[in-house]
Amino acid sequence: TDQVQKLAEGRNLIARALEEDLRKVNESRAAIDASLGSHLEQLEEGRNRLAQALNEDSGKLVQARTIIDEMVAGHVGKLAEGRNILSRALEADLSKLADSRSSIDG
Repeated sequence: TDQVQKLAEGRNLIARALEEDLRKVNESRAAIDASLGSHLEQLEEGRNRLAQALNEDSGKLVQARTIIDEMVAGHVGKLAEGRNILSRALEADLSKLADSRSSIDG
């Protein structure tokens, strides 16, 4: 019976140790869950900030493209105007040359 009592005490010690280990595991799991929840919140906040920054950058790109398109249109207009001026000047010069040639040919 002494052995039976020692076995019972051993079982009790093991049961208490297992209960303590389970309690520690549950505490660790709760801490891990809390930490994971915090990390997920931080990731969500970061994702939201990134999405907002991308939206702002997209808006800035649209504005920049509009400005560039307006500038290009202005330059194209000036080039066309310059081409017309050169064309008229060349026509005038050719006309003068033709007149000069006519007067030389007499």
